[in-house]
Amino acid sequence: MIEPPEVQQVGLIYRVIWEDLGLKIEAARVKETHDVIHAEVTVGRRAGTGWVLVDEDRLNLWASRSINSFADGCAEIMTPLPTKEEWRKILRLFARQVRQLFRTPEASAALGQETPRASRVEWLVDPFVEVGGPTCLFGPGGSGKSTLASAIALTAASGISFMGELVGPGCPVLYLDWEDRYSSQNWLYHALLNGKDVPIHPPVRHLRVRTRLVNALEHVVQEVADHQIGLVLIDSMMLARGMDATESGPTIQFFEALEVLDCATLIVDHMSKAQMGPPSTGRQHPYGSIVTENTARHTWSVQAQDAMDAGRLRVLLTHEKANKSAAGEQRGVEIVYDTATEDRPSVTFRTLASTEMGGFEAALDPAKRITMHLADGPSTTEEIAEALQLPAAAAKATLTQMVAQRSLVKLSGGRFGLAAREEAHAAVPGR
Repeated sequence: MIEPPEVQQVGLIYRVIWEDLGLKIEAARVKETHDVIHAEVTVGRRAGTGWVLVDEDRLNLWASRSINSFADGCAEIMTPLPTKEEWRKILRLFARQVRQLFRTPEASAALGQETPRASRVEWLVDPFVEVGGPTCLFGPGGSGKSTLASAIALTAASGISFMGELVGPGCPVLYLDWEDRYSSQNWLYHALLNGKDVPIHPPVRHLRVRTRLVNALEHVVQEVADHQIGLVLIDSMMLARGMDATESGPTIQFFEALEVLDCATLIVDHMSKAQMGPPSTGRQHPYGSIVTENTARHTWSVQAQDAMDAGRLRVLLTHEKANKSAAGEQRGVEIVYDTATEDRPSVTFRTLASTEMGGFEAALDPAKRITMHLADGPSTTEEIAEALQLPAAAAKATLTQMVAQRSLVKLSGGRFGLAAREEAHAAVPGR
């Protein structure tokens, strides 16, 4: 018997095609648990220009008994060739090569052989999504997460600044949707484009998914390859991960699946019940295992000022975790959903001034809280610290930094005032 060809890895599929016998053997969904490697093994035979299924099973690639049993079944279906013993040899060799390929890491590369890029962080959409890395955008239900994520995705696909700034060339986007239908996302897609009067249709594809990401991974990988996807948006992680979110295992599997996609990912996630309610101070965390926060390159929390009112929703975005870069500035955003014209709805965004952050005070960083306080007039360090319940040292350090940044000016009597406000007053004759 002629020796079968070497197994080739094609994405997540391990495949051998034996043209002399018209055979194709594939292993998919290969997974190792407790040093045991399982895979879904499929055998096909040539039929004209295509292939027909002979048999399939999920096998332990270390278990000779199960491999032999599967081989015997294939031999009965495809008599007279190959023989039972030949089938056993073929499948044992196939299992060994799959195990070896699965456990073989990528080749090493010598550092210093390429000119380093100027920035330590390679942004796709600054300051939200890195090239090739995951970002988690999380918050309670109804806080505008999906709208914000879609705006970031459209920025990547079009180069037009819906939310954030595209760095470098744009890329097609794949929207993996566990929570809604095509029609809903298509409405939002057009509404966002209408809000900017964009006449083009940037390349964003929608895929409704009803199983865990790890189960749908082969299909998703194929979509990424077929459409040259550069950013995958996942809405939402809770359903894409499945199983118990507080256990580390399912979350680790989820991020391992993202690694296979080999492109930037933007994950929409929820927050725990304990963190829901009015905007609050302190570090916010995505729901479930700490693995999410530890593995994501960046995490951004979204907190709503209040429920939507007359199609307007005010939210606060906070860069909770930054990887290899300083955290981005907190930003308040008003999302405006305009459905007055039924055949041309629009969604637009307006950046809130610090003085419009009422309702977010407890969640704001000290600089923004000081700005809001000084909108009513100059104050001393002691007055600011007492009014905002800040430690005196923290208030003093923040004021010093804000003066250096020229957002504040120091006045007589140890008072501080908003630079723009004081300059405007100084320009008025007689003052």
